[in-house]
Amino acid sequence: MSESLKSAVMRAVLRLLDPLVRLLLDAGIGVLTTMNVQHLESLNDQMREITGIQVRETIPDWVVKQADEVVLIDLTPRALLNRLRRG
Repeated sequence: MSESLKSAVMRAVLRLLDPLVRLLLDAGIGVLTTMNVQHLESLNDQMREITGIQVRETIPDWVVKQADEVVLIDLTPRALLNRLRRG
């Protein structure tokens, strides 16, 4: 399977999880997750402009907007760029 096909399949699978997360939240079940800021959908274009790297797996903004709590952990810009380049 080519890398572009694998990427497309992964994006489709992740999008299938969106309704499941909403269903859990609507049922009053808490959902915990971790994410990197470059995966936030609304920042996708800005991250590409800054880093030159297109992030393909994004998280819809509504997930973060519905969060009761968000904990930020800093990462230096150099470390972030290095991580993005490695994939």
